[in-house]
Formats: sequence, structure tokens, C-alpha cells
Amino acid sequence: MWYSPLAMTTSSSVTRTDKRKAKPKARRGRGRPTRCTADTASTICTRLAGGESLRSICRDDTMPSLSTVMGWLFDGEHEEFSEQYARARQVQAEVLADELADIADDRSNDFTKDKDGKAVVDHEHIQRSRLRIDTRKWIASKLLPKRYGDKIVQEHTGPDGGPVVIDDMSTLEAAMFIGLALRKAAKIRDSKDQE
Repeated sequence: MWYSPLAMTTSSSVTRTDKRKAKPKARRGRGRPTRCTADTASTICTRLAGGESLRSICRDDTMPSLSTVMGWLFDGEHEEFSEQYARARQVQAEVLADELADIADDRSNDFTKDKDGKAVVDHEHIQRSRLRIDTRKWIASKLLPKRYGDKIVQEHTGPDGGPVVIDDMSTLEAAMFIGLALRKAAKIRDSKDQE
């Protein structure tokens, strides 16, 4: 027998809640998808390739949560989605790089008018445009480092990012060059000490 502390009376009798008076449970919708279907994967990757962030895509109630998508990427069971996602990220880098010139060339809100009707530079808008450009450059450099990464890093690495190999000078020649440089430095130091 079920006893409710709120339903107890002073007498020894116990009353049960009347099921007819209870509110019916609200029907729940389908909720967010958790299965990786071809349609869901295609929608996510298409929106990513268009420049939208994964976080904003996953905020949509018809899309799976961010943790679900991350699970698909790294669980080893959704290889096709992982490959499609990687290609979408590469396209996204290209889209972001294409937007750079558009943002830089857009002067539509660089000036506002003051109360006298004179054109005044809107520094806040210009700084926001600079931030938008820098953010897109940074993301593109991380998504496609060989194409949009810093050239200095690429110049100081060997093939496939390995060490730089110098073939122009033999070890003996390098040792002779270093010895000559050390002797010159010693002569300069000695001549300063004699003065």
C-alpha cells in the first residue's frame, strides 16, 4: 500500500491520490536527433562550409547538440561523417578568406554624421571590421596552415614540416667557419684589452 505523508489524516485511514484529478503528462516532442543520418550530416557540413560555426549550428533545435556531433567525430564509428566534416572545414577556410576583401572594402559605415551634419569617422565600426578580418585570418590559418599560415613558419621547416637539412656546407667547412669566427672574436677582444 502506498502512503503519502501529505495525504494522511488524523484518523487511521489513508487516502490515495485520485488519478482522475491528476494532470495528464504533456506530450514531449521528438527532441534533438542523436543518430548520425546522412541528411543531418549533410546539413551540418553544408552550413559549416558556408562559414557558420559548429556551435551556432548546434544551437538550432533541429540539430544535434555539440557534444553529440563531437562524439560522432571521435568515436571511430562515423568515418564518413568525419571525412565530410574535414572537407567542410577546408571549404569554410576558403569562404572565410574570401570574406576578407569584402569586409576590408566595405566603407558603408565608416562615417557617421554629427549633429551639425558633418561626416565623422566611426572608429568603433572600423575597429570591429579589423577584428572581423583578424578573426577570419586566424581561423583560416589554423584550418589550412599550408595555404593561409604564416610564411615564416613554412620557410623554417623542411619537407613535410620536418627539420631543415643544409646540404651546401660540409661538416668540416662548418667547423672551419666557426673556428675562424672564434679566432677573429678573440683577436678583437685581445686588442681591446691591450688598449
